[in-house]
Amino acid sequence: MSNTITIPSALEEVAAALQPLNSPQKVEEVTGIPVNTLAFWRCEGSHLAFVKMGRKVCYRREDILHYIETHTFNSSNEAKEKSRTEK
Repeated sequence: MSNTITIPSALEEVAAALQPLNSPQKVEEVTGIPVNTLAFWRCEGSHLAFVKMGRKVCYRREDILHYIETHTFNSSNEAKEKSRTEK
């Protein structure tokens, strides 16, 4: 019998906490991105894709995970370069 402990990656834990469609409040709870920032990004048409159904705004799990994957950096300089190209 093996005593190996499998620790899920942070991304797997985030994925497990998300539904297929998530409210802005749920996105804030899981990622820490404030609801007001998400609203600003929607108005700008930047950063994180969203789904609009009538008045309801939702974020797809795969879009949230993709955003996290594409915003993971090895240095502050790398993050600054990404930030400049998104503007």
